Amino acid sequence: MAEATIEANLGKSGTSKKYVLIGALIIVLVMIAAGVSFYFLKPVAAQEEVIAPSKAKPAKALVFLQLESFTVNLQPEEDYQSQYLQIVMSLHLDDDKDVDIIKQHMPEIRHRIISVVSSKTPLSISTVEGKKLLQNAILHEINKPFSGSDSEQNVSDVFFTSFVIQ
Repeated sequence: MAEATIEANLGKSGTSKKYVLIGALIIVLVMIAAGVSFYFLKPVAAQEEVIAPSKAKPAKALVFLQLESFTVNLQPEEDYQSQYLQIVMSLHLDDDKDVDIIKQHMPEIRHRIISVVSSKTPLSISTVEGKKLLQNAILHEINKPFSGSDSEQNVSDVFFTSFVIQ
């Protein structure tokens, strides 16, 4: 009889151990599921935070002003005949009101551009780097204050839409 009680107690403790193991296994599986869902759902929340501020800001309209064609004599290279550059460009402006200011001072803008371009040689502007340097020089000259004014212009970039050296 003592052996039967011991076996009964062992049997009960064996089933209670099974229940404890099953409970522990369920807790571990729930923790793994929570960790996996946290891992996969957190990047979505981060993306929504990144997208949300951009929705709040209104997009600025792009403002471009295309200038008339320029034909300019270039500085001659050694042993070369004189060459000229025919160029068409667009200005990227910050605001519509800047378009009116640029248009009012167009003779001064054209003079500045012609002065910069006519100081270049054909070889100096025939490379990509040379064109970028010319672009930066024109941008710098255009953004200088106009005569009788202290404020600089708001031209953000210069784009060449046609560029022919002959």
